[in-house]
Amino acid sequence: MQRSMAVAMSDDPALAKLFEAENVAASKESTKRQDAFASLISTPEEKALFDKLGEFRQLYLDKRNAITAAKKAGNMEQAKQLFENEFMSASRGYLASVEALSEHQRSAIDEMGKAINNSARSGYLFLGVIGLLIAVGPACLSPGC
Repeated sequence: MQRSMAVAMSDDPALAKLFEAENVAASKESTKRQDAFASLISTPEEKALFDKLGEFRQLYLDKRNAITAAKKAGNMEQAKQLFENEFMSASRGYLASVEALSEHQRSAIDEMGKAINNSARSGYLFLGVIGLLIAVGPACLSPGC
């Protein structure tokens, strides 16, 4: 986002060209990570949040590219207007969707941790009962038990 802000707010049209390769590389890396994450999605809620994130990401990229195109065309004022009126809103939506997915992940991990703890407690109780039966069992097999 800082690169896009620098491009939009600068009066130097060469700045867009300067950051172009970095923006392309960052987008490729982000796409690679999103593709890897997509294969791990396991719930409908997670899929919906991920799809929403994808929509906001595309909007963010479209606005970023529009700013760069305006700068390349020498339309400095248009680039600033795009940044202030469209890009900032798109970037806030993108960040909010990333946060929503992250929060969903944290909640799912917390719930999984609780389930594991409950399962472990049940297992310990079961082992304790079995141990007690093993200890008491032979004594009850003798006459007079």
